[in-house]
Amino acid sequence: MDTCCELGEFEPGSEVAVELRIGDGGWTPLEACNPEEESCSSPYLLGEQPNVQVQLIADSFKYGASNIFKVTASDSAFPPNRSAPGTIEFYVDNKGPEVKMSEPWVRDTTSEGSRVLGPSFEVRFDSVKDDSGVDYVALYQEGNDEIIKSTTNIDPDNAFTMSLDPIDTSKILLQEGSIETRLYVVARDIHGFETPTASNNVFIDREGPTLSLRGHSDSYYYLGNYVFDIDAYDLDETGVSSTVGVNKESVRYWVFDSEAGGDGTKPDDLKLALDNLTDGVHYVKLAARDIRGNYGETSEPIVLNILNTRPNITVTKEYADGTPIVGNTIIDDQDIVYTLVVDDPSGVSSIEATYNDNSLNFSESGQENTWKATLFASDIIEDGPYTVTIRVFNQARATNQDDRKPGTHNETLSVQREGVALRITNPPIFQNYISGKTLDVEFEVVGEGSVRDLECWVRDSYPSEDVVPDPDEGGGWSYAYSR
Repeated sequence: MDTCCELGEFEPGSEVAVELRIGDGGWTPLEACNPEEESCSSPYLLGEQPNVQVQLIADSFKYGASNIFKVTASDSAFPPNRSAPGTIEFYVDNKGPEVKMSEPWVRDTTSEGSRVLGPSFEVRFDSVKDDSGVDYVALYQEGNDEIIKSTTNIDPDNAFTMSLDPIDTSKILLQEGSIETRLYVVARDIHGFETPTASNNVFIDREGPTLSLRGHSDSYYYLGNYVFDIDAYDLDETGVSSTVGVNKESVRYWVFDSEAGGDGTKPDDLKLALDNLTDGVHYVKLAARDIRGNYGETSEPIVLNILNTRPNITVTKEYADGTPIVGNTIIDDQDIVYTLVVDDPSGVSSIEATYNDNSLNFSESGQENTWKATLFASDIIEDGPYTVTIRVFNQARATNQDDRKPGTHNETLSVQREGVALRITNPPIFQNYISGKTLDVEFEVVGEGSVRDLECWVRDSYPSEDVVPDPDEGGGWSYAYSR
């Protein structure tokens, strides 16, 4: 910035001659110049003789070099009388303040990080000095002419900081989808000379943490005591999104049916344990602050579908030829086809089925919610009991797998292809019973079989090892009764 220099007072009628030596250069007479009419690129005289001033041009001088005015006055006599030359030595301050920034030069107020800055941070100076005095220092954003923050509270001999609050930092303009920008400082002295620092890259973070329940989906079903891990991410001090960027002490959650109230619950080790919720739809809200103090919460309630009820299952069976099997007695030498129908809103996760601890494999039948399995006749070739167990697990997610409640079906098949075992109940002690002309005998079925045909044969001296012969063979047996 250019400055006028006063030379003193002179008697009326005098004429003042001014010569200037800049640094180690020679003497140059100064002449009048009218900047409104011509280009005045070097120091020149202003005003009317003898009351003239010297207009300095800052770019003509070197900072720190000695400069001298030599002034001579002459009166109006003829020949004029000239005064002895007078000299004025001066120095020109034609540069801005000397700025030394601290390391780091910026620091977030809350996290004390220097690469990612939140809504409040400080600019740190080791010193700002100027020969003429510092007017102010200001923070700018590259590409933005508006001052972000300035201060005149400067101690040139000591380090100081300039603090920015959320109102100040809101002036920093960010491109959509980006939080990266460049900031720099300008220091200005009392003459208007400025010193800009180099611009530096920083991240301006105004958003709170990203929060979610790990692995959650609105379409999933959960047991009422399920334990979720809370995922909370934000930028760490290096600009990488991680859990380090979150103030874990600030994390809170709400589990609710209609509206989230109160201050929320602080999770233990970022785990959300459901408190035995009942079947139906419930909701979760998450909130937290990052290490820079930015607040964030889930934008929409997280939907929880709770299902504690075991699957409702229906089991039927038939022979391979399509004949329904009523009851549990198997008399035909055919494969048995099991049909399983499952009613559960979450769907089927797995089916575990066995007969006498051997696997019985169910597969989808092509009909909705229906599975089929075949128990081959060759697998139950021997007469006797066969225990069939079917367990159906739904897709409700559980933290502890032992908490899962399957739909169950248990039955015992009685295979009686060789006939039905009977026991005489009356008369008692039949072996010693002496009958008259009429013999009435009562039987009961041993096991779960049922009698379709009953034939009775009699003979004298029944040997226990003999069996009933073919009727055509006789063999001492006489046909007595049938029904």
